[in-house]
Amino acid sequence: AGGVGFDKVTDLELVIHRSGDASKVRCAPGVPLVLTRYGLNALINAEADVVRRVGTVDRSGADNIRSEEGGLDNVWHVRDRARLCIAILSLGTLERKPLQSQSLNEGLRNHLRKYEHSLFKRDEMFLPSKEDGSSEVEFFSVDDFLSNATLNESITASSCVAYVETKLLPQCLRLCLFGTQKPSEIAGEIYQINGCKGDKDVPIHAYGIRGTLSPLPDPEIPLDLHSDEAVVRASRILRRTKMTRALRYVCGGNVPISLLLEFLKGPIMTSPMDGLPVWWCPHIHDLAMIVCVVNHGLFSIFELRNLESRKSFLAVSIFGKEAIAQHVRLVFVEGFEGKKPILSADVVSKLTPAELNQWIQRQSTHFPSEETIEKRIALVASQFTSPHVGVGIDKKMVYYNLPMFDLPTSNWG
Repeated sequence: AGGVGFDKVTDLELVIHRSGDASKVRCAPGVPLVLTRYGLNALINAEADVVRRVGTVDRSGADNIRSEEGGLDNVWHVRDRARLCIAILSLGTLERKPLQSQSLNEGLRNHLRKYEHSLFKRDEMFLPSKEDGSSEVEFFSVDDFLSNATLNESITASSCVAYVETKLLPQCLRLCLFGTQKPSEIAGEIYQINGCKGDKDVPIHAYGIRGTLSPLPDPEIPLDLHSDEAVVRASRILRRTKMTRALRYVCGGNVPISLLLEFLKGPIMTSPMDGLPVWWCPHIHDLAMIVCVVNHGLFSIFELRNLESRKSFLAVSIFGKEAIAQHVRLVFVEGFEGKKPILSADVVSKLTPAELNQWIQRQSTHFPSEETIEKRIALVASQFTSPHVGVGIDKKMVYYNLPMFDLPTSNWG
């Protein structure tokens, strides 16, 4: 069988395919004959409700599940389906109803504000209070998600969540379980999805497919009209949905700040520093990163850190170039948190002030990639939501850190 996850088979899989009994094996609906690494990861990351929905359709057909939301199918045209996929890949999960705390733990807020103040020595970097006088920091909401996804205005928050839970995530799981089968004579044929044609606003998705396959998981088209890239993105959607939900649990007051800081300073987070700039301190920057994820969306930091004014975004200001340059100066030249500077006085004395500033500015321009960030926050999510750590934890919050072989490179096992 062709497609992602089927190009490399084990000896056991070969025995299954070549044995005379293989053709007689009958699987229940939604059960693959061979479970690949994509299928295994997807099953672990999928919720029970999503798994139950997989067996309702044939492996080669489009999803015929209709949501209880009236008129949902008439609203979700291909452009919005594509934009929603892209938004989830970039921002992470969206919640139908509060499964947990919906605001940032006060201990985390105070810790980050204390660090911000040590950098800038001025109170205006602190997060402004709300109109009611409170300083509560709410998590990234469905409304925030919709404002970033640029979907059709007629799509409501409830409709969006219902579509993801009942249609998109089950289709992602099907793609990971069964892979893709390429039609032998697709070239020259035109497949139009919901009558929509191409739109330059969303170049990643082919609306009118002419000899090509969909690069995004789409519940409205059969599995065999998806590309291998769609399987990869389906795997990422399932993982990022689960991971960002777990991080909300971690940051919502369920994990004592002392335990979180102890873990961030421990060997798991301080030993694998590949892909990180020299100024990265796990107990500061990994902590600030997971706060950015739960407050503003998974990879929102790449846009927010370049804004002219970052004062209203807790933790984001820590990643501004001014803050990073000051951090580099403190850690390498002046000394930080009661520790001596990393650069010796002899080294610093050999540099002119201009040369030293140039080196500091050059270091402050370095920033980790999305791949590196995702792998590091996954370590935090799995550490504090594993069943052996969080006794009695809701299964919907549990995240297992599995190999991310669907990323461009995979340096971590």
